[in-house]
Amino acid sequence: MPCPALPDGFDFTDPDVLHRRVPLPEFAELRRTEPVCWIPQPPGTAGYGDAGYWAVTRHADVKYVSTHPELFSSYLNTAIIRFNQDIDRDAIDAQRLIMLNMDPPEHTRVRQIVQRGFTPRAIRALEERLRARAEAIVAAAGAHPGPFDFVTEVACELPLQAIAELIGVPQEDRGKTFDWSNKMVAYDDPEYAITAEVGAESAAEIIAYAMNMAAERKRCPARDIVTRLVAAEDEGNLSSDEFGFFVLLLAVAGNETTRNAITHVILPHLAHDSTRRNRVPRRAVAWRRRRPRGSGGRRLRYQGVLGVAQYQLLACQNSHASHGLP
Repeated sequence: MPCPALPDGFDFTDPDVLHRRVPLPEFAELRRTEPVCWIPQPPGTAGYGDAGYWAVTRHADVKYVSTHPELFSSYLNTAIIRFNQDIDRDAIDAQRLIMLNMDPPEHTRVRQIVQRGFTPRAIRALEERLRARAEAIVAAAGAHPGPFDFVTEVACELPLQAIAELIGVPQEDRGKTFDWSNKMVAYDDPEYAITAEVGAESAAEIIAYAMNMAAERKRCPARDIVTRLVAAEDEGNLSSDEFGFFVLLLAVAGNETTRNAITHVILPHLAHDSTRRNRVPRRAVAWRRRRPRGSGGRRLRYQGVLGVAQYQLLACQNSHASHGLP
């Protein structure tokens, strides 16, 4: 039956809802009145052939679900909340090669390999170059004589350059990566006016590009992150397929979440000074100079960059009841 705490027919995964706003009031209402709530959908809406999902909205419950893979699986139906309703099962199952959609022990193995390339030391080695790129991007945007698109010029550009720097993608190829990732995740966005087939082709382009990188590093190892992931001596490595799907995840999840985070950080400043736009840059610079340590993390909590993820219930145990879970 429908959840009484929500308007009839409301669906957190509905693209039209998310296009207009983040449904924060509805999440808050569920946390207050029905923290584990069944959300019905017309059969097949999300591509799974089922008739809805359980919305789990309290922090403690979300933590419980995400830390009990023996009960809740990312692998069975993936962590993707909604596919095209016409997707076939083989296409869903292919998503299992992405680390996000794995369960232990496979997830543990892949994560341990990936962590090898992203140690604090490795990240510190990139910090100076990434800071220089960030300053150059902001300077280029600030040189515009008039209004400009902040999302395109700044929020999109920084993660693209960072990912290219991180895995050794030539800077001249970053535009292709950006185009492929946008087409893959936005095939149902009217702004792009493309089909699901184009989205799938773009995903294949990213994977093929990354697999070629992996093959090249295996032939000619270098002192970079890719080599540490695919060609380290006497250690487990990612296969070419696994590296291809890892870059797919990085190009979409790393790109899109960082783009959203940067945009959300600047949005409150623009909204606050919407009637005095000429004062926004000065106010933003003043805030940057006096901002406290950790303010970036507080911004992320204020304006999150990801909405929801899904897990498939594998078994029923009495332990669920103590957490209000079905």
